[in-house]
Amino acid sequence: MEGSAAESRAEAVAALMPGATVGAEPPSWWGALPDGDVLMELRFPPSRGEVVLEAVHGLGATVRGSLASGVLWLALSPSESSPERSSESSGRSSESSEKLGSEKLGSEELGREELGREELGSEGLGSQGLAGLVAGLRARLAEVGGRVSVLASPYAEGLDRWGEISALPLMRRVKERFDPGRRMSPGRYVGGI
Repeated sequence: MEGSAAESRAEAVAALMPGATVGAEPPSWWGALPDGDVLMELRFPPSRGEVVLEAVHGLGATVRGSLASGVLWLALSPSESSPERSSESSGRSSESSEKLGSEKLGSEELGREELGREELGSEGLGSQGLAGLVAGLRARLAEVGGRVSVLASPYAEGLDRWGEISALPLMRRVKERFDPGRRMSPGRYVGGI
């Protein structure tokens, strides 16, 4: 909480969250992106945060961000994304989904097929599994006006990092106008721009 009424607002929010504490210093993880081989940014209308939490619930991911601003960062590590890992963490899922600090979310509540998890093997997430998982997340978030972008991934093959972009024709025209020879970072942005 920030601003002139931060203390009273923080106390009010803490009263709604069992086990929450109020302090003057932010936690050590505050402002840091979650750690993992795959990093995704989820953007959504703040009023639809519950749907987004349901969509990421069960992925065995580390989630940080702000429901109030409609931005979450989700990190996965291939070795931590296996079905065994997900079921190991299912016991603490309801508690961690409310905290949203650097806790792991995990549950078998969502079927793997629903979010493209059918490609997961015992060694974890592969390029096919990640592409399916991202497509599943995008479909769930699109229902509420949200988006999913893959910011970092060791897998490039078959992975659409940006998803559908409505302004792609305009972006292509701008690129053609200012970089007709396609010399500046060709193919590294949306739609191969």
